[in-house]
Amino acid sequence: MGDLSEIVANAVKKPDISGAGKMSYPIRGGQYKGHKVVIEPNRELEFKIGLRYLHEVAPDTDQSTYKSGERHIMEKSDIIWRAYLKYRYGMEKDQGLSLDGVMFSDGSSLPSIHQEQNKERRVRDFYDSIEGIPDDLEIRTEIKDGKFILMVKKGNGASEDNPVIERQELKLTTSIGPSVREILGALPIKIKQELGIETKQIKGLFPGSQSQSMRTKSKIRGYASTKIGPLVVVFEPANDRGSGINLAGQPWPLREFEGEVKGIYKPGDDTDLKKHPEHAGLTEDDIREISNEFLIEEHKRYAEFVSDYLVKQAGDKPCHYGGLTLQSVFHSKSFPGRQSLRPILATQTRILKDAIRDVRENGFSVQPHLAHGQP
Repeated sequence: MGDLSEIVANAVKKPDISGAGKMSYPIRGGQYKGHKVVIEPNRELEFKIGLRYLHEVAPDTDQSTYKSGERHIMEKSDIIWRAYLKYRYGMEKDQGLSLDGVMFSDGSSLPSIHQEQNKERRVRDFYDSIEGIPDDLEIRTEIKDGKFILMVKKGNGASEDNPVIERQELKLTTSIGPSVREILGALPIKIKQELGIETKQIKGLFPGSQSQSMRTKSKIRGYASTKIGPLVVVFEPANDRGSGINLAGQPWPLREFEGEVKGIYKPGDDTDLKKHPEHAGLTEDDIREISNEFLIEEHKRYAEFVSDYLVKQAGDKPCHYGGLTLQSVFHSKSFPGRQSLRPILATQTRILKDAIRDVRENGFSVQPHLAHGQP
């Protein structure tokens, strides 16, 4: 995949919004003709790793046991998250990189550069198409601060050998009104080609699944050794807990610890090299390599810390921590729900088409009869 930022800059001929990476384009037809959509490209490098049970109960096998298990695992996830942050903040302090105080949600505090932030009940719709969309493409929407935000993420490539997920993303922001199909349909053709999505797929889009989750995040600084000397990396860890459900009523758990590089700086310099690598004589490939190596190390550090923590706690409290283990995640949040919906989309039945028409007109809602083929 090419550099999406460069492709967007070339495709959107007349950027009219000041600020790094921000441009806009108009919707070309229909009720919202001329409506402006702000477009912001970004390259995302992150890892995901989650808690799971060694012997999990499937959501559709025993709902009571499944829900009880999810409450238990989310409770333990919060405890482990706080323990990890305290450990990692201590390392930051030892490196001389702590600046301000941070207050934890449990009332304790330690020095770091940012306050711990909580995002409650994030509701997001994820889109699929009756024509199908590429597995490495995620289309999601949410309403935030009175704005309609459409995120398109492309790419993956993570594996056990390299757990870092690399994706290019477009953040499309507009006022509430235009549909996802209208917003994406108006994208310049070169951007659509880079995303791997065709006009017929866009016309077939509908909200196929929805997630509700909570996120707690912070920021940590660390050093990276590079060819131009040590650089300061701003690393954003986040703890996501919640669940998703697709059009047919098939649920899946969301329990992920994520880590993402948010900025890279020369010591004593406030220019973000992630956005402006040329300031230090670096290239986009250099930044990708620095970020990738830093995230691999952080993934290893987190996995080792949590594994040791689980072993100790399982020994002290086997009823509370026994059976829990770590699992790397190599896909987007919507992937499990989309995959389980694929066989149903392949049926192309009247029941399916009626359900899709309903969610397009009225917004996402579960249509549980789809899983059983009943009207």
